[in-house]
Amino acid sequence: RWLASFKGIRHPYSEFLREGLTSSLVMLGMHADELNTTTFNISSFVKSILREILLKPDGKELALRWCSLAPWLGDFAEADPDIFLEAAMKLVGNRETCSMLFAKHENPMFTFSYHCELLWALERLAWEKEYLPRVVEILAILEEHHFEIQVMNTPLNTLRGIFLPWHSC
Repeated sequence: RWLASFKGIRHPYSEFLREGLTSSLVMLGMHADELNTTTFNISSFVKSILREILLKPDGKELALRWCSLAPWLGDFAEADPDIFLEAAMKLVGNRETCSMLFAKHENPMFTFSYHCELLWALERLAWEKEYLPRVVEILAILEEHHFEIQVMNTPLNTLRGIFLPWHSC
């Protein structure tokens, strides 16, 4: 991915447009109850978009989609936590598919892994009591997969952080 611009490969839409659309979707999702009208249900609109983005593909296509959306996973989680958690469960349910997020990606300057964005999105949702059990289940499944990663941001460390007694609830 980091060589894409050198090879003349560009995303058809600018990063600004993608960030703006994501932000708008999050705002609509968070305020859907206030914005719903008798003729248009904002909540259903947001859910349908998120289902299309996060749940529609299968297998390798699903993992590639999540990798390309990694910077916005936390935002999608806030837009509709239930759909995000459903999609995350679908993703982690298949070790082979999920492993693409945990693969180490290198460029000359940095090593990175897309899984960090998923863990951070799950951490955001863990603060809400109603989502905590599902978040813990997803993190436990990820930990059971035993991905070999060489960063401190692991599913187990995320679970430890969630359950530290000195973090306020």
